[in-house]
Amino acid sequence: MNTQEKRKSLRPWQGIVFFLVIMAAFFAVCVPMQMAWGIYGLALTELLILALALLFALIARRPPGEIFPVHRVHLLPVLGTVIIWVSALLATMVITLVQYRLFPAAMSQVSGSLESVIGSVPAALGVVIVCLMPAICEEAVHRGVILSCMRPLKKTWLIVLVMGILFGLFHTDPLRFLPTAILGAAMTYVVVKTGNMVYSAIFHGINNLVPLLAQHAMASRQDPQLTEVYESLGSAVIPVASIGMYLAMAAVVPFGLYLGRDLLLRTPGTSRRFWPRGQETRTAMKILIPSLVIFGAGVILTAAGIFLFPDYSDLVRQARLSP
Repeated sequence: MNTQEKRKSLRPWQGIVFFLVIMAAFFAVCVPMQMAWGIYGLALTELLILALALLFALIARRPPGEIFPVHRVHLLPVLGTVIIWVSALLATMVITLVQYRLFPAAMSQVSGSLESVIGSVPAALGVVIVCLMPAICEEAVHRGVILSCMRPLKKTWLIVLVMGILFGLFHTDPLRFLPTAILGAAMTYVVVKTGNMVYSAIFHGINNLVPLLAQHAMASRQDPQLTEVYESLGSAVIPVASIGMYLAMAAVVPFGLYLGRDLLLRTPGTSRRFWPRGQETRTAMKILIPSLVIFGAGVILTAAGIFLFPDYSDLVRQARLSP
């Protein structure tokens, strides 16, 4: 029996093959659908990859709960999920600003394309297609099928790294690779620690919901001056000082990840110490040292941006002169 179970267990290579099938279907079928039907093509894309995930589970003859671990959620792990999302978001914001600094035109084009898709339908329908469907369908693919294949890797950091890379590649845009890879790694970590992909679905849904609501809120104001300022950001150079400020704020990320992890493991009936017994100082230093390094780098970059680069001073001057 043990030999048979071992022979039938899912392997990492199967996850890679499945990922390649998903990408082949994406380029052969989904891209033409999205070009022809816009956001409705995106909805069909989500349904197609969900169908492929369910087909994999059927062919693999594994219990649905093994490939798609869906369980009851609890308040503290949900809060931990949100904290990890905020921490990951701060990291991606720093990377995005750096990319805007290096590739302003290309990043503006990527951002404009996403916003045009999001803004092409009413907010309620956008929530379904942009937030709810990816939270179910993409999670079934990544934190469902592919993660179930990667579990034999054993080491959490390796699973998280591989899953992050695959999630970044899944979005097919070099400029979106790093931000989406970080988010994919964070969602994988949440599922590895909880054994429940509902939490990663919550993470995914919130991450897509926030920009959707922000865009519709901005569109509803219909402020010509605000629209002009917003459109001008595409041609503006992101000041180095601004990147430094966000980097300094990202100093909270190590503690946020630790706090989020602690809350993920606090389910009813469990008892945990926030600091491991006998390792309080060592654990605190593991958080404090990288936080100080990140904060120091942010301060140095901010100062360099203010005193060595003219773009920040020009931006402040323009803000003071604007009515």
